[in-house]
Amino acid sequence: MTLKASNLISRNFASVLKSVLKHEYRFYTFAGGRGSLKSSFISIAIIMLIITFRFVNVLVLRKVSNTLLDSVFAQLQWAIGMLEADDYFKCTTSPMKIIYKPTGQTILFRGVDKPSKIKSIKLKTGYFAVAWYEESTEFTPEEIRSVNQSVMRGGGKDALFWFFDSFNPPIHRDNWKNKEILQPKENRLVHYSTIYDAPID
Repeated sequence: MTLKASNLISRNFASVLKSVLKHEYRFYTFAGGRGSLKSSFISIAIIMLIITFRFVNVLVLRKVSNTLLDSVFAQLQWAIGMLEADDYFKCTTSPMKIIYKPTGQTILFRGVDKPSKIKSIKLKTGYFAVAWYEESTEFTPEEIRSVNQSVMRGGGKDALFWFFDSFNPPIHRDNWKNKEILQPKENRLVHYSTIYDAPID
């Protein structure tokens, strides 16, 4: 299978993709408004991670579970199609999951409106190496820490993890997410984009 990610992401994200595939950071934060391509980039990066690393399983999260289908689930289906990898993935809505058929690696989708269910998630093989918080301003810091702790229980001492979070920067500077990204954090890359960074086509 030939991946054509270089033709699918804008130049503003090219160095970030290299960083993700090299695992230069554990935390990747993407701030940008509508049309800034942040979710498109994350979805492509996640599919590439699954194909590249056989141990990668993915947990995709929204604050409320009934928003998953028309947002992140559809976004990842788009990425699979753009990478011409449809034959390699099986997508189901009941239950909502995406399976990489050659290895059985899985993308699961959950809302944090029922956090206890996240702690009970089990995988047949491997561990959740990737978590994606879409619209992360809708979460509380405590919810994100709790889920991260649950995710990081798997994989063992030398496990690799990628935590993606994406959000539209709130108007109010006092919002917790606006404050968080201004604080230096070891092992985190913060990326900013706008609709003006997107190619016209």
